[in-house]
Amino acid sequence: MSEKLLIGRLMPDEIDDECAESIRDIWLRAGNLIGEGQTNPDLTRAVCDINSPDNLRREVRRRDSGIYVVKRLGSGALLAAARVTIKRGRVAPQYGDNQAGRPMYMEIFGASDDAEKAWPDYLQSMVDQARKDFGQSMRSRVTKLCAYASTDADERFADAVRRVNPRTYEKHGGEVGSFGVVGRLAGLYFRHDVEFDVPQTARVLAGLGGAALSLLGNLRGPLGNPVPVRMGSIEEELPNAA
Repeated sequence: MSEKLLIGRLMPDEIDDECAESIRDIWLRAGNLIGEGQTNPDLTRAVCDINSPDNLRREVRRRDSGIYVVKRLGSGALLAAARVTIKRGRVAPQYGDNQAGRPMYMEIFGASDDAEKAWPDYLQSMVDQARKDFGQSMRSRVTKLCAYASTDADERFADAVRRVNPRTYEKHGGEVGSFGVVGRLAGLYFRHDVEFDVPQTARVLAGLGGAALSLLGNLRGPLGNPVPVRMGSIEEELPNAA
């Protein structure tokens, strides 16, 4: 019999001392920062200093960022936690981030010992929920996930991100990673990117766009003057969707 889980974004009133301690414990084993079964004293100090209850509450009040969790219904025990934001850190490694698209960034992800086998599925569920939430708050579709990982990260983390959309997966950072600061933690980072599939209707509109322009652009008014043609963007033509 499968257990019932809650997946979503934490609210400020949910973060008490016990919740903050659970998040810190999970992030001390963050799959995107440390290898399976390893410990890192520097990471331990940083995670404990940065993620106090007050700091976590400030974090979840931000419109452009959130802490997403998977927890058991009833006991409320946390099984996984991730910090996701639509605002890239100023000194975080970037790879073509100024190009078209609306990415969201996963800065840290961790899971409890009880989630050893299921956490890749939890990651997918948190990504889906964050994409929906940020899409609604921005009134625009989130198009891409950019997940940072240190050079010491659990190899399974990259595999879990790739599973979100294997067809569009890309790894950035070369052989040794790029130096930057992610979630207030300095180090060498890779970045694992996946683009989300565009709904079929949007793909059809995009495919027809060029042909429609070439045909409509030849229209002329009663006096023989060209009739201007305005093609709306996909976001304008389609209902907002996360």
